[in-house]
Amino acid sequence: MAKTDTVNLIKYLKEGLFSINVPMPKTTRGGPHVRTAIDGDFESKFKRIAKVKFSMLDRSISGSFPTYEIKLLKEIEETDGFNIPKGTTCLFVNSRSAKGSVNNKEFTPDALGCAGKRYTSKQLYEKLCDVIKTHPKFNKVGAFMLSLTESSYNNSDTLDFGDSVSTSDIAKIAKDFGELTGALWLMNTKYKGKAFFPLASNEPLIDYIIETKTGDKKISAKAGKGAPPSINVVADALKAGEVEISNAEKKYAKIIIDISESSTIDGILKASETYNTPGYREAKKLLGKVTRSNIENYLNNFPRWDLAEKATTKFHKSMNRSVSKMMWERIYGAGNSKVRKDGIMISPMGYHLVDRLNRDIKLTDLLNKVLSSLTVEQLYLLTNGTKLNYKLVPFKDGKFVFHYNANAGNPSLKKISFKMK
Repeated sequence: MAKTDTVNLIKYLKEGLFSINVPMPKTTRGGPHVRTAIDGDFESKFKRIAKVKFSMLDRSISGSFPTYEIKLLKEIEETDGFNIPKGTTCLFVNSRSAKGSVNNKEFTPDALGCAGKRYTSKQLYEKLCDVIKTHPKFNKVGAFMLSLTESSYNNSDTLDFGDSVSTSDIAKIAKDFGELTGALWLMNTKYKGKAFFPLASNEPLIDYIIETKTGDKKISAKAGKGAPPSINVVADALKAGEVEISNAEKKYAKIIIDISESSTIDGILKASETYNTPGYREAKKLLGKVTRSNIENYLNNFPRWDLAEKATTKFHKSMNRSVSKMMWERIYGAGNSKVRKDGIMISPMGYHLVDRLNRDIKLTDLLNKVLSSLTVEQLYLLTNGTKLNYKLVPFKDGKFVFHYNANAGNPSLKKISFKMK
């Protein structure tokens, strides 16, 4: 239901924001969404219009600013032609830097002096409380951090801290400090033992270990949906022979290893060639040999974006993947002669490739076979600023798919990876 009402929710929010003089840049980039240009706190503006909550996503439809999902918490009843049900969602970008006070990695186990040490539940709780109360930013985010610590220690889903903490700060704290509070929650709800935060782990998925009498519990921590892990984890296991594979599976293993051992761009082009995707075939017709430099040179032949768009129409249609008008204009815009243009073709090829990879049952079966062999558990920390929720999912119980998250302005932003569905 939410999906079919997204258009109306966007329209309703835009009209409401316009009525209270909120600046809203015009853009078609990233598809239908709400975009504002608000300095500082933007949530209070929306809450004057409707009862909504914000959740930061791991993907972004903007090259510079985070993307949020807005969820309607209370039905908008019949008014001015709108009747939008509770649960309807839409995407949101604020094109101004959030005035948060927390820096990235400011509250990681390493930054707070916990790396390389072991803690019982009580010891970790006392350590975190001491660290928070003596931290220079206690007056700004201390109440939220203490509430997060208390709730995790007591297995409560309520966060009671007022409304003075920005969404940006909440997201950063959940991501970094959440590694510590997650361990606290696990030791009080799932596993009795000690939490160990390694100085450096040989296993890139592991953020910390809960040492129990029955063995170590290796934990990968994620805030929200979390950033996707590196495909190198899977490739390394295949190269080391840690998972027995059949002769028929070897060609699929090679695809994963090729992506891992190549740069982001080369991995996309090499795997697209291996799969002989429709997009790759169309690119070959245009370029002869499909390389990054050939793509760049080809697109540089066009003085205007509309000419380049017309020349690549068949290419984009073959993949059912395209580039927004705003991105075309931005890349070909005045004064941007030095901006690389290859992402106009490479980014859609990346998404198109992942579509094909995820439709190949034998390939995704191999991906899941490798990941299910890892004795790692994924702990998700979800918070919208008032509620707290932890969810523990063992890799062996998860279902994984391939993932790509970049845009035409920066197609090499993230290498093809995987994520848990």
